Amino acid sequence: MVWYNIIIGLCARIFLMLIFFSLLCRTSLIRKALTTLKERRRSRILLIGMFSAMALVDIWVGTQMPAYFLNNHLVMTVAAGLIGGPVVGLGTSLLSSAIAYAFMPVAFATYHYPLMVAFGLASGCLAAWLQRQNFIFSNAFMVGFIFTAIYLCINIAFGTINLLDGYVMEDALFPMVFSYSLGIAAFLDTLEDFYNQQDKIEGISAKTAMQITNSSMSLVQSGLNAPTATETVNLILKE
Repeated sequence: MVWYNIIIGLCARIFLMLIFFSLLCRTSLIRKALTTLKERRRSRILLIGMFSAMALVDIWVGTQMPAYFLNNHLVMTVAAGLIGGPVVGLGTSLLSSAIAYAFMPVAFATYHYPLMVAFGLASGCLAAWLQRQNFIFSNAFMVGFIFTAIYLCINIAFGTINLLDGYVMEDALFPMVFSYSLGIAAFLDTLEDFYNQQDKIEGISAKTAMQITNSSMSLVQSGLNAPTATETVNLILKE
């Protein structure tokens, strides 16, 4: 049941980050950043900082695991690129990799950080395509699966995956593929829910504005004077 312990550890940390991301999406600061990514540089910088912070926390927690590579750095990097585009994906991978390399005692292979940078840029280039697909969960899962498979194949080919006694490579393959793919898809699904809520709010606002317009038109048909103006203001305040 070693694989079970690994998948529980990885998924638990991913879901904690998802809860954190979901809560941040409810704040005006992150909501504004997500809706102005293409127009404002500050919004992209904010997302880079947010995803880098989540990646670094997870890398640090991963140092307590039975193998150094059991962390969700790949998930945060790819999710940042798919959500924010090439700039956010590249910025997140560069910032998180630089800080982890300089200050964290993680024995990653030398090519791990360049690989994260490549994944961040590549996932960012797929952001426009995924947006045209309306952030479908299955598409995001497929993208996550492909990136995870490439990452694992490179590590296995170079023999850089080291496990402690009692662990074998087969114990880690399924947990990593499943949790990484699911985690990336879950981040995109959370973002889709955010955009759906924004559309619903805008629709309700437009409906309310139309109702106010229709009601106020009937009030001022006889002319705009003090009584009709008062009734119109009271109607707007009520709505």
